[in-house]
Amino acid sequence: MSADAAAQPEKVAAAAAAVAAAVGPRADSEMSSQPPAPVIGVLIQPVDENLPEEINGVSRQQSVLEGISYLAASYIKYIEAAGCVALPIDLNLSEDEHKFIFSQIDGLLLPGGSAEINDWNAPYMKTTKLYYELAKESNEAGKFFPIVGICLGFEALVIVASGNLNYFNREFTEDLDRRRELSFTEEAENSVLFGWGVFPGDEKTKKEPSSREDPGAKERKSAEIQVAAPAEDLKRESSSKNETEAEKNEKNSEIQVPDPVAQAADLATLRSTFAVDRIRQLLGKQPIAYFHHFKLLSTDEFHNDEKLKKEWRLTATAKIPEENKLEIVAAVEHRQFPFFGMQFHPEKALFEHCDQSQIPHSFASVLPSWYIAALIGLLARRSHNAFKDKKLKFDSVAFAFKPTRTATYGRFYSFEQVYLFPQELRQQMRKQMFAGRPSSATQLQQQQQKQLQLAVAADEA
Repeated sequence: MSADAAAQPEKVAAAAAAVAAAVGPRADSEMSSQPPAPVIGVLIQPVDENLPEEINGVSRQQSVLEGISYLAASYIKYIEAAGCVALPIDLNLSEDEHKFIFSQIDGLLLPGGSAEINDWNAPYMKTTKLYYELAKESNEAGKFFPIVGICLGFEALVIVASGNLNYFNREFTEDLDRRRELSFTEEAENSVLFGWGVFPGDEKTKKEPSSREDPGAKERKSAEIQVAAPAEDLKRESSSKNETEAEKNEKNSEIQVPDPVAQAADLATLRSTFAVDRIRQLLGKQPIAYFHHFKLLSTDEFHNDEKLKKEWRLTATAKIPEENKLEIVAAVEHRQFPFFGMQFHPEKALFEHCDQSQIPHSFASVLPSWYIAALIGLLARRSHNAFKDKKLKFDSVAFAFKPTRTATYGRFYSFEQVYLFPQELRQQMRKQMFAGRPSSATQLQQQQQKQLQLAVAADEA
C-alpha cells in the first residue's frame, strides 16, 4: 500500500471533523428560524399481487401468512420530491393512535395497491374514512389539512365521499399498464390542481389575473410582488436555557398561523413557474397519463350521483377505446376542502423504470409529475400541525427504514423498490410512536379524576 493510500483514512477523518465543526451541532435558538420539512402520512397495506412471487427468499404467499405489510418506494420518493418527508402509517392502529398521528402530520397520501375497499370494516377503508372525517373537521375549523389519493387511494376517497360501497366493484383489464390522454372538463380551469382556482376563504388574498389571455406573465408579476414573504418563512419561538428537552421540542413545534397573502404568492409562483395551462395541454394532447388499475368509476356514475356532483369537481376524464370509448373519471377535487383524487399515477414517470411497462419517461411526461408533486408540497406547507417531538419524527419517517428491491430484469413489475413492514417491525414502530402516551382509558380516568377534584374544591369553597 502506498503512503498516500495509507494516509487517506486520516484525511477523510480530518475532513469529516472539519465539516462537523463548521455546521453543528447548533443550538435550538439558531435552528428556530428554519421551517422543518412538512410530514405527509402515507398508508401501508398488506402484501398483495403487486409484489413478486418471492422477496428476499420468502414467497409472497408466506409473506401474506406472516402478515407483512408494504409501501411502494415510489410514493415515498414522490413525497420527498415535494420537499416533504413521509411517515408510514400502519392500518392496524387504534382510533386514538390514528388521531394522535393526525395531529402530528401535515397531510395524507392514500397510495395505490390492491387493498380491499368495498367493505367499511376493511383496514384500508376504515382508516381512510377516519382520516377523511378528521380532515373535514380540521378544515371546517380553519386548520388546513390536505388529502391526496392516487389510484386505489382515489377509489377509496370516492367511496368514502359518496358513501356508496358499490362503486369500483366491476373488474376489467383494459386499463392495466396503459398511457392515455386526459380530457379536461370546463371545471378544470377553475380547479386548484389544474386551473386558477382557490379554496373558500382565500378569495380575499386571491392574486390571479382577471384576464387569462396572458396568464403566465401576469402570474409572474404577481409572484414577483409577493415572493419576498413566502409562506414557509414562519418564525418559531426560541427556547430558554433552563427548559427541558421535551419543553424545547414542544416550543420548537409551535408554528404561527400561515400568512394567507404569502400563501397566495406561493400558489402564484407555482402556477407561473410550471405554466398550469401548459400542463393541461401536455396531458390533454399526448398519451402521458399512466393508468394501471382494474376497477373504474364511469363519468355516468359520477354525474348520476348528486352528492358527488355537489361536493366534488370532475376535472379530468379518460376514454377506454377497447370498451367502445367508455369514459372514466381520471381526476377529481373537493369544492370546499383540499382533497384530491387521481386514477392515474403521477409518481411513476419519475420513479418507476420497468422497461416491460408502458410508463412514459419523456420530458413532457415528467413535467406534470413535477408540477403535481410541487402542489402537494405547497398544500402540506399550509398545515397548522407540527410534530411535537423532533427525535420521534426523525426516527419515524421513511428514511429511517431500508427499501427492498423488487424489480426483476426482463419481466413486468409494479414497483422496483418497496418498504417491507413485518409484524415485529410494526410493533416496534407502534411502541416508539406511543411510548409514554396514556391510553384512552387512562386519559378518561385522568379527566374524571380532575373533574372530581374540581367539584370537591367548589364544594369546599
